[in-house]
This record gives sequence, structure tokens and C-alpha cells, in this order.
Amino acid sequence: MAKTLAIYDSDINYATLLMECFNRRKDLEFNYLVFSKEEYLEEHLKENQIEILLLGEPLTLDEKKKDRVKQVMRLAEKDGIENSEGTPYIFKYQSGKDILKSVVTYYEGQDQVVSNNAFTIDTGIITIVSPICGRSQVEFGWSLGHILCETQRTLLIPLELFPAQLMSSNQLQDQSLSEFIYFLKQSNPNLMMKMKSLLHFIGNLSYLSGVTHGLDILSLTREDIALWLDELRLHTDYQQVIFLINYFGDSVLELMNKSDRICIPIMDDPFDAEVWKEWKRQMMISGYDFQKEHIQMLQLPKREEGRKISASLQELKLSSSWRLAMEYANSIFR
Repeated sequence: MAKTLAIYDSDINYATLLMECFNRRKDLEFNYLVFSKEEYLEEHLKENQIEILLLGEPLTLDEKKKDRVKQVMRLAEKDGIENSEGTPYIFKYQSGKDILKSVVTYYEGQDQVVSNNAFTIDTGIITIVSPICGRSQVEFGWSLGHILCETQRTLLIPLELFPAQLMSSNQLQDQSLSEFIYFLKQSNPNLMMKMKSLLHFIGNLSYLSGVTHGLDILSLTREDIALWLDELRLHTDYQQVIFLINYFGDSVLELMNKSDRICIPIMDDPFDAEVWKEWKRQMMISGYDFQKEHIQMLQLPKREEGRKISASLQELKLSSSWRLAMEYANSIFR
């Protein structure tokens, strides 16, 4: 059952815009409400409880109302105010994304201290490996993510050394993935909470992308991947996690060995076929067993010429990669 996150501020325009920003986060199971007058808030609290209340200054709550609110967070008019007596202060005049990031970080940190419960959801790990990674392979990965997220909570993690702006709405300007890898290598105890604060969203699809340098991805070890997968399975509620890989190394072998499904999309091209044979030979030398039932090789159609680099979701749905991803998604649930 969804919990309630309410905004109580005298500036109704500010509160409404903030709520609209929160609504873009599809991975958080909250209902959002806005109040600008005390009597409306009081009426709601007579029959309902509020999980998180963002309280604007200089508004206050009496003890009776506080008993119906699990966590109060202050929207501070000035930056840099320290938390006091269990009430965090969040600077009001920053982006809605940063406000929500602060809210989630504090709230999930408190929740972890209290319960530290693990999720019981059976998270499926799908790895898409491309010996030659071109536009069609990347389109296939994004298409599969968008298709699966319509029915299941899905996270896409493109581990690309040289990411390009494929989706016109995805964000590559920051270094969220590199920042997460830093925390992963520190074995941060709040690893999944940190990851959630770095996610981006397109519709229902969550994704983690953005590297400072491809060497950040190449620095991943078997141990890093093993920890990451354990944390994803134990401490998130994603039903499907898709890794999109376009490099080769020990970390990739570890990921493939621990994945539930492996998809290898290859272009219908003689040169790509030869590269695939050599890649497979090297993988077998490394000890990888290609007889496993959960490995599936898919043949992508020949490259479509004349298309612009960046595509909208609607344009992606018209691509041949989307049709192939739809067939693959259907096979998952048979």
C-alpha cells in the first residue's frame, strides 16, 4: 500500500510545482498531497496518517497533528541549517530533484536504522553483452528496459565505456554511474540508498548512467560485481535489472556467471559474425560455459541508414530493435 508524502506550505504555487516534480519519480511508492491551509491538513489527519510531511517555514504543527505524522522535515528558507531533534532541514530554494534526493536519503537511512529488513522480491538479472556495440545493440537494451517496465519494476544499467546520447530524454551530462562506482568500491553500508539517489527516469524506467571516464567501468572487479548483485537482490524491490555491456574483462565474466539470463545481440553482418566467433573463443579459454540454457543469441537486422543519433521513445518504438526486444521480453514470461 502506498504511503503519503505531503507538502504543507503557505505558498500553494510552490507546493504544487514541487509535487509535480515528485510525481515524475515512478520508483517511489508514495501518494503526494499538497496543503496550504491548516484546516485542510487537520481534516485529512482526522482519518489518515502521513508518512512524511514537508513543513514550510514558519508553519508549525501541534502535538495532536504530530502524532499522525511519522516524519516531519522542514523546508528551510535559508541554506545550511543543521538538523535538530530528529527533524531534518532541507533548503527550500533548490531543484525539486535535489529536495527529493534529500528526503529519500534521510527517510531510507532512518528506516534502515530501525528495521534493516531485506526485500523478499525475486530480482531477475538480465545481462546484454555485445562484442561489437553499435546503435542497434544499445537500442535493443533501452527497448527491453522500456518494455519490461510497463509490467515490472525495472532498472537499466548501461555499462558503456563511450556512452552516446541515444534517447533524447536521457541524461549523460552528470557522472552518476562513476559516483556510484566510487561508493561501491568503498563497500558503503548504505550502497542501495546511495544508488537510488543517483537514478534517472524516463516514464516508469529507472536507469543509472553517466561516467566521468570509461576507466571507472574498467576498474570494476569480480568482487565489486558480486557485492553489487547481492545488494540489488537483497535491498531493492526491482523485479528486473538489465545490465548493458560493451566491454570484456573479469567483471563481465562474474556478471555473466551470476545472471539469470544472458542475451547476445549480433548484427546480421559477416564482419560482426567473425568478431563474435573470436569473442566466443576467448570466452571459452577463460572458462565460460556457453552450453548454459539461459544464454540466447539474437540476430539484429542490418543497420538502418539515415537515422538521427538521438531518438524519442516514440521513434524507438518504431525501430526494428524494439520489435526484437518485444519478442525477447515475451520469451521471458513463457
